[in-house]
Amino acid sequence: MEYLKANNLRIGNIVASSGNPSNIKTWVIGKVISISSLDTDFEQIEVETDEEFTWFFKDNYFGVPLSIEKLLSFGFKELRDGIYQFWSKDVGIFQVMICSDNNGFGIRIWTTGTLGRTIYCVNDFQNLFYSLTGVELEMS
Repeated sequence: MEYLKANNLRIGNIVASSGNPSNIKTWVIGKVISISSLDTDFEQIEVETDEEFTWFFKDNYFGVPLSIEKLLSFGFKELRDGIYQFWSKDVGIFQVMICSDNNGFGIRIWTTGTLGRTIYCVNDFQNLFYSLTGVELEMS
């Protein structure tokens, strides 16, 4: 599991922390509400979990893998096999294509062509969506 750096996160990103990242049952998943320090010696983020507000510290938080369930929680609907679509008056239509490769489940984003990158983690997807649309992608 590759740990994230605070400077790659935005407020609202979904991330996880655990003493044992390879055991999903031990994960604490939360939404970033504050990035306290980008100092490489003491970077930390505050997150809101289902139970509490807590701090995740340097080299102890990582991306949550994307899944169809996560896409649905963001408001995407299945358009046809492997293609999911998001619609809002602020964004219009935004489509993603599900793919699977040696790195696991992912999505490929396109506008009129392929951007050439597969996204595997929720926070990367949230950041790309915001970069392309200017709208925050929130879980329901």
